[in-house]
Amino acid sequence: MIFAAPIAMWTFLYRNGPVLDEESIKAKYENLYSEAALYRNPFAKFYSVAFAVRRIMFIAIPIMFRKHPFVQVAAFILIHTLYLVAYLSVNPHIDAKRSSIEVFNEVCLMFFMYHMAGWTGLIVDL
Repeated sequence: MIFAAPIAMWTFLYRNGPVLDEESIKAKYENLYSEAALYRNPFAKFYSVAFAVRRIMFIAIPIMFRKHPFVQVAAFILIHTLYLVAYLSVNPHIDAKRSSIEVFNEVCLMFFMYHMAGWTGLIVDL
């Protein structure tokens, strides 16, 4: 049920990709792809979907792996690494300052996750 909204958003953006610049569509649905550089990359319009799915997974991982904190940390590191690579390759925002802040936030999160690995048993103490 929780994945219904991102799937619906992705379906709408995929089907209406060529007409997203029209005023009638923009007036109703621009919040789905606002500040996305549609002219730069065709995948930029899916940034809000990727962001929503990443947040859902960020909440679901501790629930799914509650007895194994090292799996949680490894999954978080994997998800954030994939997200950062995808973000840098797509570069979805028009504003370079916002892109820089997004990359800085992700790097800080990854830095903290790598340090969390030391306290959860992922890295064995010599």
